[in-house]
Amino acid sequence: MTLHDPSGLEAPATTIPPVTEADVQGVANMIVTRHGDNALRFAAQQMEHFRRRGDRKEHAIWTRIGMAVGERETAPAHAAAQQHVE
Repeated sequence: MTLHDPSGLEAPATTIPPVTEADVQGVANMIVTRHGDNALRFAAQQMEHFRRRGDRKEHAIWTRIGMAVGERETAPAHAAAQQHVE
């Protein structure tokens, strides 16, 4: 498979490696750091953007990222509740 090059030259297609769980967690951390309390909203906006574009692959990736962001937002509250139970 080749990519179309308007110059008339053809280059071999590059293979993009799959997105790993470490990638997802890294992006989630970055989003939480940059967006704070709005991190989940930002991830949801990205999910919606790619859904509207019909880009299922990017939508799936951002869904994973959104889930990771959501886990970070609920983890402190869950940990605090567990401390009160013990």
